[in-house]
Amino acid sequence: MALSGLDFSMEDIAREAGCGVGTIYRRFASKDELLHHQFRTLRSQVSAVAEAAMAHEDALAGLEALMVKLGTAMAGNHGLRDLVMGSPQFRADALAARRQLRPVITALFTRARDAGQLRAGIEATDLSIIVALMAEVIALTASAEPDLWRRYLAIAIDGIRSTNAQPLTGRAPTPRELTRMIQLKKARHLHTAT
Repeated sequence: MALSGLDFSMEDIAREAGCGVGTIYRRFASKDELLHHQFRTLRSQVSAVAEAAMAHEDALAGLEALMVKLGTAMAGNHGLRDLVMGSPQFRADALAARRQLRPVITALFTRARDAGQLRAGIEATDLSIIVALMAEVIALTASAEPDLWRRYLAIAIDGIRSTNAQPLTGRAPTPRELTRMIQLKKARHLHTAT
């Protein structure tokens, strides 16, 4: 799963774990159950990192640490990256994760904004778009330059800083608009896959 994304079999998992397929099936009745378990594990990890970012004295440094942790997790495990990017069968899990993290992320952005660290117009929902961009860069460059995403994350972080910032065009999506965008993307993906 780490290298193949969601395109794996339970036999692949057993081989990677060095055990029999029966051992895997005793723990997880299906591939979907295994993936839901992995998604919940990721959600717990990201939640812990988000809470640690909130405890950081420098709000922007905490936000940066959160984005690096998300990028590191997605780069190291393509299956988790696929889950984060919203595979259709995990829509409910992804929505629950966003709802769980939204208050912490919003508070983190509010702290950074109140400290004068964020450029005008940056909103908490911008993080979801930045993470989606990061995931696409990871997918594009993983084989040739697996750490190249860090360059583009640095560019994104510089882009949200208040120093030397030009006015932004457009506005950040609301949480409802962001959810709708994700739903439309998934619907287009399903339509093109059939």
